[in-house]
Amino acid sequence: MLIIPLTGKFSWKNLPVLTILLILINCAVYFTAQSDDHSDYGEAMAFYFKSGLADIEIERYVAYRETQGSPLKPVRDQRERKQIHVREMMNDDAFQALLLNDGVIFSHEAAYGKWKDLRLQYDAMLQRITSVKYGFIPARHEPVTVLTHMFMHGSFMHLLGNMAFLWLVGCVLEIGLGRFQYMVLYLLGGICATALFYLFNMNSLTPLIGASGAISGLMGAYTVAYGKTKINIFYSLGFYFNYTRVYAILLLPLWIGYEVFQYFYFIGSNVAYMAHVGGLIGGASIGLINMKLLKKEEHKIFEENPAEKIPFLLEQALKKIEMLDLAPARIQLLEILAIDPMHGEALKHLFNIDKLQPAGDVFHQTASKRIAFLCRESEDSVVLYDTFREYCRIVKTPRMNADLLLRVSVIFARAGNVQEAENLVHYVLSIAPNHPRLLAILLDVATLCGRTGDHACREKIHRTIMQHYPDTPQAARISKDDAPA
Repeated sequence: MLIIPLTGKFSWKNLPVLTILLILINCAVYFTAQSDDHSDYGEAMAFYFKSGLADIEIERYVAYRETQGSPLKPVRDQRERKQIHVREMMNDDAFQALLLNDGVIFSHEAAYGKWKDLRLQYDAMLQRITSVKYGFIPARHEPVTVLTHMFMHGSFMHLLGNMAFLWLVGCVLEIGLGRFQYMVLYLLGGICATALFYLFNMNSLTPLIGASGAISGLMGAYTVAYGKTKINIFYSLGFYFNYTRVYAILLLPLWIGYEVFQYFYFIGSNVAYMAHVGGLIGGASIGLINMKLLKKEEHKIFEENPAEKIPFLLEQALKKIEMLDLAPARIQLLEILAIDPMHGEALKHLFNIDKLQPAGDVFHQTASKRIAFLCRESEDSVVLYDTFREYCRIVKTPRMNADLLLRVSVIFARAGNVQEAENLVHYVLSIAPNHPRLLAILLDVATLCGRTGDHACREKIHRTIMQHYPDTPQAARISKDDAPA
């Protein structure tokens, strides 16, 4: 089972600087300080087996298990048997505690000197491994490792998974809580995770490493800080996955329950499930204190963006159009336009639906919006021309405002459709003779007519200017330019 919260409303103004910095630090530690860990560990294990140290300790471990009444299972293959027994021995915290405190091989025994010398060499080789030196080992519980272990990882996939969750959850909390509180929460969440892990593994010599405990702390705080807010999540049940919206607080029992289940189901796993539980509980507690005392939270980041509905609405509308179910399709197209009034695809389909019933004002309004959109898209002059011609063919007389008709006329003229442009400006002259931009556009269209070689059109517009604007400087200049030499 996988449950991932989703949000992405970030910009340069609210950049999650600390989250980015934490990710960079974790990556830097893994790719620099830990770069030799795998080779150092391989060298240590090679020494462990080749030096004879493994044989000495396995022999004592076999005897120890027999005295405990739980003998090791027999394995036929000698090499495989040794590896299996070593794995079990190293995970047996009680035996390891006895062994390292000289409670298995005693100082008076003949084998003690050789074993002790080999063991010291082996332990020295292990200490060269960064994750061993700075990982949190419960049996030793060195204070500094409570913090250092949070910035190390066992593999690239371990790092990648943790950093993905850190980004998804950390960004929201950094923006919502503020950077100082966010950093304190990250560290305290990691400490809480370590504390619970210690309680369940006090004698363990296996190092705890990874940012997952601290990230679990962020996740716990996240569920409390935004408890009553519905958030988008992605969830997977292995064979099924989907998106949904749930109250954030519901994620806390789901996450904790899933970690506890895995702890008891996958016995012997290397995953620190109890560290995750500790982080979730600790982070939730810290988040609750923060909410009650400081009352600082930011819910706007989870507000659903209406534009996110558009692809779904458009898909549904197109399906209904395909089935000729036009009435509900039109409603969904109008929903899209309520969100984005200049959505070109929605306007195109609405135009095609409304042209089937051109009587009344509805089709004229839709056509006006469609034409206005196409006027903004200057590269679509051909589509504009075809759409406007279709509109005029259906309604005979266009019922658009003069501003829009003048914009269309200029685009037509620039595209070389000077005759249509000239007809439009004369039509505007008939319905809005006092339009403040009409004279300037008449002159522009006349100039474009001249450039295309349509001198008859140019002269017609000049006569119109002389007739309707006789006292203007433009008319005087035309009169002078057109006078015979």
